[in-house]
This record gives sequence, C-alpha cells and structure tokens, in this order.
Amino acid sequence: PPDCPTAACYAQYWWHESNVTWKSDCATSCGIEHIKYLTLVSEPGRGYRLQYGTPVCSGAPSGAKVVESVPAGTDTWSNCGTTTTNGSFQFTFYPDPNATGPGLGQYDAKADLQQIGGGYNGHFWFTHARDAGHLGGDGGRMTILGDWKLNSAISGRQAEVYVHIPDTGAQVSNATYKVITPFGAVTKTVDQNSHNNSWISLGAYNFNDQAPEVQLTNSTPDGASDKDVAYDAVAFVPGDYDGLNAVTFPKADPNATDIDFVAAQDAKEVSTTSSLMSSSLSGSLGKKSCSTGNDGVTMCATYKPLIEANTKSAKKSGAAKSALATAAAAGPVSWCQNVNGAALQTRTEGCLRGLLVLSATDRGVPVGGATMKVIQEISLDPKSNQFTTWTEVSLVNMTDINSTTLTSFDEECWTTTACT
Repeated sequence: PPDCPTAACYAQYWWHESNVTWKSDCATSCGIEHIKYLTLVSEPGRGYRLQYGTPVCSGAPSGAKVVESVPAGTDTWSNCGTTTTNGSFQFTFYPDPNATGPGLGQYDAKADLQQIGGGYNGHFWFTHARDAGHLGGDGGRMTILGDWKLNSAISGRQAEVYVHIPDTGAQVSNATYKVITPFGAVTKTVDQNSHNNSWISLGAYNFNDQAPEVQLTNSTPDGASDKDVAYDAVAFVPGDYDGLNAVTFPKADPNATDIDFVAAQDAKEVSTTSSLMSSSLSGSLGKKSCSTGNDGVTMCATYKPLIEANTKSAKKSGAAKSALATAAAAGPVSWCQNVNGAALQTRTEGCLRGLLVLSATDRGVPVGGATMKVIQEISLDPKSNQFTTWTEVSLVNMTDINSTTLTSFDEECWTTTACT
C-alpha cells in the first residue's frame, strides 16, 4: 500500500468525481474485446496450479467434524450448495500503528485477502506470505491470522486434526499451523505447495474439556509477498489415539489384607503382551512396520523382545537383588540394565528390553540393515504426581553400512502435561 501519512494523501489514488468521466459511446464499446495485435498463439488457459479448477464437495476423513472457512448457510454458488459447518472461523487483522485520521482504513492487510470458489465445499481464502521486511511478522500490519474453532468440546477428549489444502492459491512450503490445547500450542509446518485438494494430518491431541482450535498465519521467515497461503477447511476426528490401555480401579475393600511393600518391590518378569506394555506396542511385536521416503528407499523396523533367560522372578535368580545393590545405571530404574528378560516390573518400576531390527531397500533391492538394542525404564514416584521414562538405544550390528551417526531421536510425548 502507498505510504501516506494523512488521509488527504490518499486522494491522489482515488478514481472518483473530477478524476473520472463516463465514456460517451459506452453503449457500443463497453465490455467488447478489442485486440490491437494479431497472433496465432492460442489463449494460455488455466494456470498450472489450478488443476481442474472445481471444488471438492466430499471426502472428509471418516467421522470428522469439519469447520468451514465461512458461516453455515453460505451459498458457495457451486455444486457443493450451501455451507454446513461444526464451528466458527474468523480472521484477526493488526492495525497500522501510524495510521491517523478518519476514513484512513487502518487494517491494510484486508486489501490482500482474497477468496476463491474452490477447495473443500466450494470456498477458501488466500493471501500472500510475508516476513517482517514485507510488513508481516508478529502483529505486522500485513499479517493475517486465521482461527478455526469447533463449536464444542470432544466427548472423548482426544481428536486427530486435519487441514485441507486446495489445488490453487496454496504455494508456500512452510505454512505454520498452531493446534491450541489446554496444555499449550503445538506448532506444525505444512508444505502447501506439494498438496492438491488433500487432507493433511497435523497429529492427534488431548483437548480435555476445551473446544479444539487451530490457527494459521501468513507470516513466514522467508515471505516476500510472492507466494500464496490458503485458509481452507479444518477437520477434527474424535477417537482414542494415546496408545495407552484404559486404567480402571476397583472399589476399595476395607477388609483387604495389607500390602507387602517389601515383596512388591521384587522385580518379576511378565508377558510382553501384559498391561506393562501399551496396546499399540504389544500388538505390533514381531510385525514389520515400513515407510518409503521421497528418495525411493523403504525403511522397515521390527521390534523383538530381548529374551535372555527363562526365569520368572528376578528375585529367585538373584539378578535383581544384586543389581539393586550394586548397579549405577544412568536411567531411573537402577536394576534394569543388569537383569535378564524382556519385560519386568515391580510395584513402582518397569523395565522393557528389546531389539529393533532395521532393514532398508531401494526399489526392492536390499541396501543395508542394522540391529539396535532398546531399553526403556519407567519409574513411578509414589510420593509425586509425576513419573519418569528413560530410553536407551545402542547399536548392536550393521550390514552393508560402513558407518552411521545418530543425528536425532524423537520420542513423542502425549500432550497432556508438560514433558521434558
């Protein structure tokens, strides 16, 4: 926008009154194409990002509660008809701090906000990505914040979040979404340019009794106002996503015998399909999980329990007793590193030990493999409302690989409390 200090400055840009006159022959010349040059080249047609140019009227994730980009009942003037939505959507604009005078129009970013009859259910908004140097950034005068919010809390508290990316007006590679939860905002970056009329998952979250909410800004670190950011529909799919078994406690029995706290701290081996392991992990034992990267290499992983002995009680074998007295492991469960078995537990501590077998193929041809030893320790502090988990991953062997380096390790923490 022009950098005008006062409202009068804008008069030079207005086309009205003395600056405008009606054409005298408008009845015969207005709205009629007049090409002033001859060419054999045909019209260029649709842009490469427009694809089919038609909206998508169905195909939301199964069981989803969809929040549209316009209010319910809005006519999209397409085959999708009028809009239905399960929540609200709104924009936040930031005023120009130097704007003065009546009628100046303090919210410059509104001039850079467009809408298209495409995307999911026939409508989405788009604007241009901007960094601070292009009047974007936090609270920038050309920054636009979109906010989708479900109209009620999720009955089961948990939901997976999806965003719809249209096939045009979505060109940035680093659109920054924020999922608002009772435990803080989680930031997810999406490459909008690589998706066309697709639903993209931002992950699953625990929203407790709070209505799920997602935000998207057009502020990017490299935004030069030359690429589009699209605001389309958002979907929330209720479900059970934490991978943990349901925990229920029976009613208190006042006649029950007292707990033998000494014996309860003896480490006993348990089945790898017992309650010590999550349902998602125990169900995947021995099963191969694979994913293929953009380079065509397929990586597969298989988890196998580390069974080194047939003892059912670490106390009887003497291993746990000596480990409790002498071990000085880095994890919170001091005896875990020095016992045999795949899964052991006491009343307040747990120890999981296994092998992660990795294999890589390039378009079906084996290119290498490795075996990793994984030890996870779990400590429940009976005097605290917190618990501690600790994971160690070590290389056992490699096949057809000269060297390897661990560059990162991501152990996702379920978003219910602060995790470190």
